[in-house]
Parts: sequence; C-alpha cells; structure tokens
Amino acid sequence: MADGTDTPLMRPSFADNASGILVSSLGDQEVLDILSKLIAFFFPRPVQHYVEMEAEAFRALVLQAQDELNHRNVGRRLASDRIGSRSSEKCFRPTSR
Repeated sequence: MADGTDTPLMRPSFADNASGILVSSLGDQEVLDILSKLIAFFFPRPVQHYVEMEAEAFRALVLQAQDELNHRNVGRRLASDRIGSRSSEKCFRPTSR
C-alpha cells in the first residue's frame, strides 16, 4: 500500500528470519532423469572449463541446452508436478537463520 503497510499479496509466505527456499520431492522422476542426462550431455567437463570459456561461447552452449529443455517440455512438466503436489505433499522447510 502507499502508506507502507503490508497487504496480503505482498506479505512473504515464510516466517520472519527464515529462508524462502522450499525443498520438496519431485513426483515425476522421469523429469529428473531428463535433466540429469541433458546436464551430463551439454556440460560434461569440469566447472573450471566453463568458467574459462568466452562469454559468447558459454551463452551459445546454454542456449542449446535451454532449447532442448524447451523441446522436451521440461519446464511445463516441472510446473505441473509442483502444482499437482502442493496441497498433498509434505515439504521440508529449512530452519530459521
């Protein structure tokens, strides 16, 4: 609001002094398998290799990986998995900082 007070839409959904990260199980294990295989395929070298890459070459590699993720509808499948399990799944909430 204009006076600086919280509105329900602006209020965080986690407790004060707590992390906003929510860790939960993935229901669609095939999505995890796809992600693991694509990461191994596009990024098989040690992290230092990618740190030392020219920015444009790294961006091109990331774009190829993102195009493949999109082609396989991984984002939609992850969102669908999360929406479908939100109300029924127990989530692990990190402790307060």
